[in-house]
Amino acid sequence: MLLNFWGEWCAPCLDELPALLATRKDRADDELFMIGMLYTDNLEAAQALIDERGISWPQVHVKDDLIEQFKVNSYPTNILIFPDGRRYLKTGQVSTAFFDRNMK
Repeated sequence: MLLNFWGEWCAPCLDELPALLATRKDRADDELFMIGMLYTDNLEAAQALIDERGISWPQVHVKDDLIEQFKVNSYPTNILIFPDGRRYLKTGQVSTAFFDRNMK
């Protein structure tokens, strides 16, 4: 499972979108389930971007308390949780190579 903490206002978040879209297209839900953890004050702008870019994975509008619990200090922040539910990788911006390297 990938938790992708992002916002429509974040340039690096937008830069990684092509990699996320390609990864979503290339991998089945049972191989990688993605959840967007949307941090925004402008839901209308975020929804417009989601529609415009064809972002198809679920989005959760998160607030400061969840950001603090996950210790998100920069955007984007990605947390890849492995199938055992215990191991995870926390990183910033991702590429398709990140998934190829870590999903064997």
